[in-house]
Amino acid sequence: PIGCHRWKPPVKWYKEYEGVRDGVTENAGPITMNLFNHLYDKIISEESDSNPFQKSVKFIENNIKKLIPKRKQSEDCLYCSIITPTLERKNLPVVIWFQGGHFHDPPEQPINHNIPYNDCLFVTFNFRQGIFGFFQHEELECESENSLSGNYGIMDQRALLRFIKENIYSYGGNPKNITLWGQGSGANSIMYHVFNPNNKGFFHRAIVHSYSNIYDIQNDKTALGTKICDSLVGQGLNQVLRMRQIPAFKIKLAYQKYLYMDNILNFNNCFMPYVDGTTVYNRHITPPLYVPIIMGIHNYDFYFLYKIGFYRLFDNPLKKEEIKEEDKKILKEEYNIISDVIGHPVKNRYLDDLLFKYPLFDFMKNYGLKVYPYVLNYKMSTCKSYYG
Repeated sequence: PIGCHRWKPPVKWYKEYEGVRDGVTENAGPITMNLFNHLYDKIISEESDSNPFQKSVKFIENNIKKLIPKRKQSEDCLYCSIITPTLERKNLPVVIWFQGGHFHDPPEQPINHNIPYNDCLFVTFNFRQGIFGFFQHEELECESENSLSGNYGIMDQRALLRFIKENIYSYGGNPKNITLWGQGSGANSIMYHVFNPNNKGFFHRAIVHSYSNIYDIQNDKTALGTKICDSLVGQGLNQVLRMRQIPAFKIKLAYQKYLYMDNILNFNNCFMPYVDGTTVYNRHITPPLYVPIIMGIHNYDFYFLYKIGFYRLFDNPLKKEEIKEEDKKILKEEYNIISDVIGHPVKNRYLDDLLFKYPLFDFMKNYGLKVYPYVLNYKMSTCKSYYG
């Protein structure tokens, strides 16, 4: 969605193609704009032996990013890839992959091309992210039917689910056998859809890796949205109208200035999904869709997130007035939380339990879902030197 469609819900594409469109990987559509890449380049170029974030980014670049083939990036990114072993209508199972990346890294990643030969269809897709997918501004609330702004990226995902449901049969897939599979923020996206009553029938089971409460704590970002608009188009009325005429790369650069502070990513300034009661529902008061779920975590899920700056979202629990004294005593005894020392391994364990392990057991206990849990307790050889 570009131009006048920027920061609006996705609309159905009515243009008809003439002839047969070349849809092989080399001619796939562009991917979402990477909102962290310039920051990664900047951080890697800095001369520092003590910046933990620089060490984390170098690990990503050296071990993960180099494996991903480069694709054109664009705000015009709402494309999906369907890998199928056949174009005959064989009613094969369908798997839709939700990539992680903190709602800022490009979600569509290369996949194992052996998967389709296991008698299923595999779907990857893009959606708007960061400031393009979750931007909040008072003027957007005024033009919205629900007086809301943000969550456009989740709307993109839902549009993809509807498209697959309505069209996958033509690619050899079974519209009554669709599995959502995701990791990290992709896992959170899946759970947003599980708790959306309007998604009934769009999918039938889910595989959820490393779901976390970490993306459920986003606060109102309209003030940040206004501040970014002020820097690009000046103050006054019709800021959003003027912002829709600004090239995407200028918006990206202006946004990135708020993301990197004190040698680390400032996740307090990240535009991400939030509970609005229309696109993202409050799971504490909304019943889920009753689909079977394989759901689990890795024993070191939070360690990496801690190092790249997610700790900024959390205060020392011992300083919170709403926590009872007897509970604070338990926290002291169990986790040895005595200060705000960043990088303290025991505090890492506290946040890992709070943000990853607790949600897993919460889903198993309180929602009546058929959950098949697992916990991975394994360090890859490439991570041993990184994690220690």
